[in-house]
Amino acid sequence: MDTGKPFDATESYLRDVSCQPWPKWRTVSLVTALRGILRRAPVFRQSTPQARREAFLGAARELSSRGLDSSSLVRYGMCEEIVGPLIVGLVIGQAFGHDVSLDGVNLHQWSSALELSPLTLKSGNLTFSELRGYLERDLAPTVPRMLNWVATATLGDIAMLAPPPAGTIIPAPTSASSPLTRDLREQYRWAVDHFSSTFYADWQTSSLHYAFRWLTGEIVPPCPEGLMSDRKASKAEISEEIARRSVPGKGDGADSDHSLLAEMTRHALSLLKQTRYREAAAVFEFGVQWKPKDPAMRNNLGFCLIPVDPQEALRNLQAAANMGYPQPLTNAYNQMCCHVMIRAPRAALTLAEKAWKGGVDSGSSPTLWRLSRSGGWELFDTVDPQRAIAELAVSVARGEGWPEELRKWQDRLNYRDS
Repeated sequence: MDTGKPFDATESYLRDVSCQPWPKWRTVSLVTALRGILRRAPVFRQSTPQARREAFLGAARELSSRGLDSSSLVRYGMCEEIVGPLIVGLVIGQAFGHDVSLDGVNLHQWSSALELSPLTLKSGNLTFSELRGYLERDLAPTVPRMLNWVATATLGDIAMLAPPPAGTIIPAPTSASSPLTRDLREQYRWAVDHFSSTFYADWQTSSLHYAFRWLTGEIVPPCPEGLMSDRKASKAEISEEIARRSVPGKGDGADSDHSLLAEMTRHALSLLKQTRYREAAAVFEFGVQWKPKDPAMRNNLGFCLIPVDPQEALRNLQAAANMGYPQPLTNAYNQMCCHVMIRAPRAALTLAEKAWKGGVDSGSSPTLWRLSRSGGWELFDTVDPQRAIAELAVSVARGEGWPEELRKWQDRLNYRDS
């Protein structure tokens, strides 16, 4: 269903999430819900584990009733969303020695089922090279076993990342029997990208190729043709993105590391809620070493440091902006918090003005900081970072006794609400 508006997968989901039953949902919203639940993104959070499982299975049943095989979509098309959080959970457990149960996922039981050896250190402190060696030597060989579990587990267990029963060893798939063939993975990944990836820059390269071949009449999609029209595909934009990636140095714009980043973010947020700010920052300090040119890693590191080291937080947030962090409003708001902390209110309002006039965060639902009534920092979720910027600007202007600035920002808020 092409509404004439620019496609935004998360916006579609947020419109439909209040509409029950499932038949009223768009197909893009259903696929986005499955993927978001697996990623454990804040906007897809459920009230209880059971509610999470029921939401996942409900969306899956509705997709299958429409002719899009949800079992294949999840098992083949969403492997990285499933395996990524598990890998990061195991890494975090080894690297930082946190709780055995990570968001209800029993890492000890997973380690046993994968026959994963514990990480041994030469010294008391884990080094990046030791962790990299552990990933390559010990953890990477278990990925085929994880994929074999994905191929055979129930959808409910997949949604919960529920490990096999204690004492069960997950075997590695044989080349002859493994159902996770490359063609199936790529075809269903195309379906996942088509329905739930807002920007073509986030698509797998293979998805772009499949889409181009479909638009030229060479192949058929892995679901009824009528379903595909729920998201209009642009042949010109797909061709442009394929051409962009053919330029040396551009690489594959796919989000192959997105689920890893999402799991790191989720775990860091859990630590932040416990006021374990330095430990949360350590998660992304590792991430910056792992991917030094990734603006999201820099932004998230800065975010974690805001309550305890605003000057260092600001340095990382500015670096993220210079690297092209794709959510400029979120980044600007985070920088404003730093300026508030270091008593630079004029710089905060200057940044707010610039962001208000020029920034756009498409499909962004960030978690942000705000000052509580007690004077400390507290976390909150928003679907409107631009409004958050205006509200913080109002707070700054009021606190500094600047009536003209206060009136300007209050008028902007009132105009938005009118």
